[in-house]
Amino acid sequence: MKPVPAHQKLAQANTFTRTKNRDPRTIMKRALTLLTALLLAPLAAMHAAEPATDRFGGALSIQREAIGHFRVEQIKDHWMFITL
Repeated sequence: MKPVPAHQKLAQANTFTRTKNRDPRTIMKRALTLLTALLLAPLAAMHAAEPATDRFGGALSIQREAIGHFRVEQIKDHWMFITL
């Protein structure tokens, strides 16, 4: 029996790793896991970037004088809806 050249051994090894776990359920599970990770990563990043809010949804990072009612106020170049 002739010895197998190194490049053929590598090709055989790659073929083995590509052909194992061909079970359709395993393939579907891996595809769904990858798809879930790809879809949820941007959502997680957006959620992490949201500022803390009060009970009305107003950003807590902007503090103005509390006068007891809602109002619209200009802050720099932007008009903001100020909660209580």
